[in-house]
Amino acid sequence: MSSFLLPDVGEGLDEARVVRWLAAPGDMVVADQPIAEIETAKAVVEIPVPVGGKVLTLGAAEGDTLAVGAVLATIELDDVPTPSAFGAASPIHDVGSDAVSTASSPHAFEQVADFAGATSKPEVATGRGRAALRPAASPVVRQYARTVGIDLTGMIGTGPNARIRREDVQAAAANAAELARNEPHVNGPAPGEERAAADARSGIPFKGVRREIAKSTTQTWQTVPHIFDWRIANASELLRLRLQLRAARPELASLSVFALLARIAMTALHRHPILNATLDEQAASITMHDHINLGIATAGPTGLVVPVLKDAYACDLAQLADALRRLVQAAQDRRLRPQDLAGGTFTINNLGTLGATFGSPLLRVGESGTAAFGKIQDGVIAQDGQPVVVPTIGVTLCGDHRVLDGADLCSFANTVVELIEHPNLLLAGM
Repeated sequence: MSSFLLPDVGEGLDEARVVRWLAAPGDMVVADQPIAEIETAKAVVEIPVPVGGKVLTLGAAEGDTLAVGAVLATIELDDVPTPSAFGAASPIHDVGSDAVSTASSPHAFEQVADFAGATSKPEVATGRGRAALRPAASPVVRQYARTVGIDLTGMIGTGPNARIRREDVQAAAANAAELARNEPHVNGPAPGEERAAADARSGIPFKGVRREIAKSTTQTWQTVPHIFDWRIANASELLRLRLQLRAARPELASLSVFALLARIAMTALHRHPILNATLDEQAASITMHDHINLGIATAGPTGLVVPVLKDAYACDLAQLADALRRLVQAAQDRRLRPQDLAGGTFTINNLGTLGATFGSPLLRVGESGTAAFGKIQDGVIAQDGQPVVVPTIGVTLCGDHRVLDGADLCSFANTVVELIEHPNLLLAGM
């Protein structure tokens, strides 16, 4: 018997919440099969098991929070190796993430010789408690039951080994509806009392991604002196170049303005590398990165997430546009992998999708700069002494005043605006 421990899925997180189990006690699993969805401070990710076998117990109920290194599940291995062949020093299988490995969690899967005495948590060690009471049903059936409001606890299904099927849930839902129709009316509280009771219960849980966003933004705001620069740029030539590229190159047929702005930001970073740097106060040093790991701030279903495109400047424009679409879609679908969320050096924000012109984006921990691009809209500029209406875009730039000065940020802003208004300067790098 072996214990599968919750690994660190990215950047030193110390706990995660179990969102959904993808296997139940008694299920057979194969190596690299996802066993659970967990919610970290950054996203919801699937956790695969490194070996195959029979699931014996689960270490928590859905909604519970586990510390990194806690028992996630216990598994009876298909072929149990000898302790010398399968100990703490043995590497686990690659599960598609640099973060989920023996380097970040050296005891992510441990052989337990005396299982009953291996843990002080009887719920995990003996199979009793909330995890052992889990109904025998697939994740799809459990999700359907939650949707129609059916509690599966204690239900005996009509499938093999009394497994609960969708038809069983449908029958239970129909029966519950019939009982509700025949329920005699009981006088309840007056409408005003009912509303007061509802108001008293209307609190929103402050946990998960929302709580971690609060922690990280509070830390950043309290420790990092932010400096800002707001600009308005003429976007006429940028829109013209986009149309030309979409017409001339089939691989750019769906090129977005945001992809061009991402390329502009990275080109400006190459000229002003101080905004692509990390301050280490303990070591009293500033690291100037020779690569750009571009964070893309995205409004996900549970809050702000920032997937990271590694070495983004090495991508050509078509590759960049495709990668941006993939990461944003994965964030919105909650399909980001742990490695998609770590290692950013500079972040960009697309305020245009929110209908905003300017913003005040906070810096991410370990980054010295960020950029936010607003919606493109008609604006009035002076041209040859006359007011002219042209498409304009709002640009917000932010820097860490410990790392750079206002003059550095202004120089960076000048370059960004120059490249927006004269985007042909980008063509050499496309």
